[in-house]
Amino acid sequence: FAFLARRINTALAQFLKREIIPKHPEGFTFDPLRWAQARFHDEEYIVSLDGHERRCSNPPLESDLHAWLLAILHLLSRPGTYLGGWFNADDGLFYLDLSIAVRGRKQAMQMGRMNRQQSIYHPASGTCIELESTAALATTIP
Repeated sequence: FAFLARRINTALAQFLKREIIPKHPEGFTFDPLRWAQARFHDEEYIVSLDGHERRCSNPPLESDLHAWLLAILHLLSRPGTYLGGWFNADDGLFYLDLSIAVRGRKQAMQMGRMNRQQSIYHPASGTCIELESTAALATTIP
């Protein structure tokens, strides 16, 4: 099984590096089960899962992708789990993350806070929605 997992991981890293990232340099959400760009309903929001992010050079090296995918390999077979990546112009880095789709803005915002995210993404409108930090929320509750 380990040999097969490494082969799949290598193939996916190469596919992301050679096909997906060059065609979507600003960002992508990839469905590893369908081996294609993810599609979402208008009421779905994308929430990154805490602890599964990686920052790297822009564009990411294949070795960066390989290491990241190896760390999350056990989660890739779960339906509704997506690979995401985007370029952050503020710091010049490329961000990789593991994410899920959540129906409803309120639920997605709550899930985003639970996962210590700064924002969630709404694919239908192409916008990021900033979240209040959990630290800020804790200080405003009497």
